[in-house]
Amino acid sequence: MVFRKQKYTQFRERKIPRAPGVYKISINNKVRYVGLAIDLRKRYAQHLQSTEHNLELYNKMQGISKKEFEFLVVHEQGMLAGVEKKEIKKYGAQLYNINHNKGE
Repeated sequence: MVFRKQKYTQFRERKIPRAPGVYKISINNKVRYVGLAIDLRKRYAQHLQSTEHNLELYNKMQGISKKEFEFLVVHEQGMLAGVEKKEIKKYGAQLYNINHNKGE
């Protein structure tokens, strides 16, 4: 399985498929967030907005020019959680979502 990289800009949103998959957000060449989505394009757009759910990650991305959104389309939705879990295990404690869920 190979993730496709996209620069993290609104202008490239159309290149992200409306498909289920797992995604990674990198800030300054370091993976900071791993997630899954039923619609990758919609989830990408949500990360561009400041909401209560992603406010801390959103704030960390402001003013940083080196941001990337990588995604892997996973057509079998039953495999999504397993692929996400594998990626989370790979990057571990450096992930925002791991630290955030622990209350750190």
